[in-house]
Amino acid sequence: MNNIQSSPYSNTLQAAPEALRLRPEPNTPDKESNRITVREEDYSRVIYLLSEAAKRNGTQVTIGRPESSDLDYGDGPMNSETFSFNFHPDKADGSYSPKYLESVNKTNQLFENWMRIEGIRNYAPE
Repeated sequence: MNNIQSSPYSNTLQAAPEALRLRPEPNTPDKESNRITVREEDYSRVIYLLSEAAKRNGTQVTIGRPESSDLDYGDGPMNSETFSFNFHPDKADGSYSPKYLESVNKTNQLFENWMRIEGIRNYAPE
């Protein structure tokens, strides 16, 4: 006869790391708050790309003051700038209208696409 041992944890499913990421709340952007770390020489271009993506999609973005550092992200020490940017709800009750929510998500996607096209790496963790 088989000798089967049971553990109280044997039936527990282990989530893949991707599944552990929190999904956005309903009626909120995919990314409402973002943290970006880029090479110092790319910073002004990144700010331009973000501002232009927001302008094209009619969204308001708040860009935080950058913090400079000289860290090694795997490519050797480099001067970098880290900053945050946020989108804010367009309705007085603190929620997003469906149209504006779509615009915010499009802004994020366009900005990420432009950074990828320009070969600008975000060194901040996702």
